Amino acid sequence: MCVGAFDHQATENAQFYGAKYDALAHWVRASDTGLRNSQILDTAGGSGEFVPYFVPRSCCCASAAGYSAVALERVYRRWLKHARVEAPVDDLACCSPDLMRVPYSFVFVQEAISLIPEDEP
Repeated sequence: MCVGAFDHQATENAQFYGAKYDALAHWVRASDTGLRNSQILDTAGGSGEFVPYFVPRSCCCASAAGYSAVALERVYRRWLKHARVEAPVDDLACCSPDLMRVPYSFVFVQEAISLIPEDEP
């Protein structure tokens, strides 16, 4: 069990992700830099739900990193032919040298708190 983990029905999930996309768009506008030619690290990227936001904005690379090989396999299947998308498997708590080999322009973190294991009693 992870802290903050919860499930949604399809309608609620669509609303939930719509709100997340709106928040991301707000952040990108507020940064006043856009994403063109940037290196993006989507921490706890899961199955790559935000890759469709990053890629059309002409980023150099969108990395959806996480520790679930199953989720990241979905990224590879969906974006297999897209050279600017990668999905490294990594324990983000350790920040391995392989993950940190790229000087990322933007590091996107949303809901990573739900992946932190509960403390033992």
